[in-house]
Amino acid sequence: MCGLVGVFGSLDPKTIVQSMNDKIVHRGPDGDGYWHRGDSAIGHRRLSIIDIENGAQPMISNNGDWVVAFNGEIYNYKQLKSERYHDYEYRTDSDTEVILAGLEFESENCFSPIIGIDGKQQYFPKSPKRIFIFE
Repeated sequence: MCGLVGVFGSLDPKTIVQSMNDKIVHRGPDGDGYWHRGDSAIGHRRLSIIDIENGAQPMISNNGDWVVAFNGEIYNYKQLKSERYHDYEYRTDSDTEVILAGLEFESENCFSPIIGIDGKQQYFPKSPKRIFIFE
């Protein structure tokens, strides 16, 4: 399984998240990624399963409103891409990106049609005081 870390309200969030990510390298030996803004940051350790080449995280939505780091697998992501969120301009073949498409179209209501195993973390850059963590 991948690993997720985050810190909010810190003077040096990027350094803290990088250090936290280094401590969970065993959770995702295939890559790591970071996103930070102001006093907040999230990090991701990747165990590559779907879209090995292009599925790096955290991912940012096309409109820039959403950032997602995801740990899990969405079993019906191909169906959601083709039927529910077909107007989204996908940049990867990753199941994670379907979450971004759903967030753009339906906000946090997008999670109800998802079938899979997941624990995910989202950050809303346009309103930094709002965060949802789902486990």
